Amino acid sequence: MSPEMLLAELRAQGATLAIDGDQVVIDAPAGVLTPELLADLRGHKPEVLGLLAREEAENFWEPGILRARFIKDPRPDLEGDSNLWSRLLTLAYGHDGEDPNGLFGVLHGFRCSGAGLTVVDGRAHLVAGEMGDEYPAERERWLDTHAPALAALLDDLVLPPARVA
Repeated sequence: MSPEMLLAELRAQGATLAIDGDQVVIDAPAGVLTPELLADLRGHKPEVLGLLAREEAENFWEPGILRARFIKDPRPDLEGDSNLWSRLLTLAYGHDGEDPNGLFGVLHGFRCSGAGLTVVDGRAHLVAGEMGDEYPAERERWLDTHAPALAALLDDLVLPPARVA
């Protein structure tokens, strides 16, 4: 299978892929990463890394279209939870796309405003971060309607992603 077809196949099955140094990081639903797909990934690792690097180098926003499958943290300057935010935003985009009032749009706004993520007992939690005193009211206004979906995404967030060595 060609590297392009391999990426298409994984994404069609709900996987997201990213680069971490010289490794391919894959978040995928259970059962997607078969031994055959992992062998194909290992066999095409340099080409897959190249394809993912080109995707990440593109502007991820185009009017009306989100181009990348992996969403970059809009506040990488807030160190410590940037990778978690990238993963959370990627998962949220898969939930409701570009709906500005959807979970992705709301979480993107919270992160831009300085909200953070922390992991306690293996579960991710949103925290005020730079939002300070305005966080509780904004959380109630914007996030309460998304509470079940957000809880599910936060539960999925800390699962260790697969890495292709």
